[in-house]
Order: sequence, then C-alpha cells, then structure tokens
Amino acid sequence: MARIILSFILCLFLAAPALAQMPSQESLKAAWEHRIRTDENTVRLKETETEGVYDFKTLYFPYEGSLRVLNHLVTKDSYMQTPDGRQLYSGIVEIELTNAPKDFFAKYAYSYAAFQRGNQFYYDPATQSWFAQDAWTEHFSNAAAGQQSNYRCPLPSTNTLINIVLILAALTLLFLVLAVAKRGKKAMTDQDTMMARQKRGLEIAEENTALIRAQIRILEDIRAALDGQEKNDDNA
Repeated sequence: MARIILSFILCLFLAAPALAQMPSQESLKAAWEHRIRTDENTVRLKETETEGVYDFKTLYFPYEGSLRVLNHLVTKDSYMQTPDGRQLYSGIVEIELTNAPKDFFAKYAYSYAAFQRGNQFYYDPATQSWFAQDAWTEHFSNAAAGQQSNYRCPLPSTNTLINIVLILAALTLLFLVLAVAKRGKKAMTDQDTMMARQKRGLEIAEENTALIRAQIRILEDIRAALDGQEKNDDNA
C-alpha cells in the first residue's frame, strides 16, 4: 500500500507541470475583441447573428464589411518564460475579411500586416491576462525589471494551490498508512511473542507431566519391590 501511495505522489510531481491549466480559447477571444474594439483605428466591431462573424470597419485600410474569425489558437511558448520561471503561452486569432477584393492584400500588404499584429497575443500566468503583441514588450520588460508587484511577490496560481493540496493530502495519507502498518506490525510481533510464550508454557507443562509420570512409575516400582519382600519374609 505504501508503494502505491509513493507512486501516486511521484505521479503528482511529474504531472504538476501538465496540470497547469492552459488558457482557454474563450479567454483569447475576449482579449481579442477587447483589443480590436479599443484600437483607435477601429471604427466598428459588432457581432452578427452568425457565430464568429463581425460587422467590421477600420482605418488601417479602406475596408467595411464582414470579418470572420477562423480560429483561436493557444499554444505553449517553449522559448519564453516569465522572470520567475512561469510558462508563457501565445495565442493567435486567425481572421478573414470576407468582402475584400482579390487585389486587396497586394494593395494594402503593409497596413494589413500592421493590423494583423493586433491578432497575436501572449498570456502571462502571473497576472492571468492576455497581452497584445504591441503591449507585451513593455509588460515583459517591466516584469523583468521587477517594476510590477506581481513579480516582486508572485502569488501561486489556482492550479498550483490545487497541486499543493493534492500533494499534502497524499503525504498525509502516506503518513497514516505507514502509521497503521507500523502498529499492525507491532501487533503481529506481540502476537507472535505471546504465541511463542504459550507454546513454551505448553512444552514445560508436558515436560512436568512426563516427569510426574516417571516419578509415579518409580514409586510404583518401589512399592512393588517392598510388597514382594514382605511376602518373602512371611513365607520364611
């Protein structure tokens, strides 16, 4: 049982990084909508009855029409970490300007690229917030320099706390199992000692019984010898 508990604890430690919750696509979607709506170049971003389709107008380039969100991609950024060693995640919102003419992207390649930078985000687990690419550099620099309180004294995330609770619970369970096993072993040892004493007592009793029987036989032999002598004396 103790081996099972130890294996469970080991699995918790190995799985702790995997248990850290990846930010959701819904949170990325909300961050993207906020980013586009608050952009000074956005004239209009309004949801339509069709899921993922917006009525969109911008000053980045001459466009007014439908904007379709094709995908919300959230990935683990294996090359970047926060100053306190937390894993960073990146997010990309892929969109399509459905009313754009065929030559649109050739004409407005640079302005469209500038607009697309607002569709790339980074997630900071310390603040549990998405940052657009243009805001991320400043945020990360401030965090690295220790100018934000979140990095001076970072609080553990909810998932970290859950992992700690699980590990503590497993350690407590292991302690209880070991304590019970120790008591059980002591009880078995005491029982074995008692049984050994009882067995020795029975052996001594049997030895005493055999000795008494031998003494009785000797007494009987002596009595028989005396009786025989008395008869001989009488016959004489």
